[in-house]
Amino acid sequence: MKPSCPSIPFKTEAEGIGNIAAIESGDTTMQNNDRIAAIVPEVIGWRQAIHANPELGFAEHETAAFVAAKLKEFGLAVHTDVSATTAVALTSV
Repeated sequence: MKPSCPSIPFKTEAEGIGNIAAIESGDTTMQNNDRIAAIVPEVIGWRQAIHANPELGFAEHETAAFVAAKLKEFGLAVHTDVSATTAVALTSV
């Protein structure tokens, strides 16, 4: 399944997962990542839901809440008190 938006950096076809433009040009050096492949349909759904409900710039309250909730689901520390439409997640290496 090829996403309708070429900017999405996922591909679920047999040649692997990575940047769609790189794969379509024949560059398949990135190895298949099953953990990413497993969530590709869900991530595409998130993108479609966000784009189906556009919000004006600097008024993306629903989008920011959605992103913050997803980041929290991933177990990240999320700060939403930076601005009205910002979600900041802290990670460690």
